[in-house]
Amino acid sequence: MTARRAHVCSVTFFANEYWFGRRLLRLGIDLSGGVTDPAERQGRARRGLLERGLAKMRVFPSKPDTYGDLYERFYGEPLSTPTPSDATLSQSQQFKVAL
Repeated sequence: MTARRAHVCSVTFFANEYWFGRRLLRLGIDLSGGVTDPAERQGRARRGLLERGLAKMRVFPSKPDTYGDLYERFYGEPLSTPTPSDATLSQSQQFKVAL
């Protein structure tokens, strides 16, 4: 992969994640509160969608795609996969879990 293609892929990923995050924020799921990395934002999206029961909700009424479909297409894994263990959580998350 050339450097230009890698840059385009990373920009596309960022743009998609930004769009997805904005859609989820409308539903009360904040992906980027504070300093986060992609794995943390993915975990927040998974937890938020599953906790609120939004996996089967359509993103747009006129299209068949659900939030679960978009999650799988965007992150490359099914929404129902288990959440990461405490070992993969950031220090701030581990502190919150300990409280």
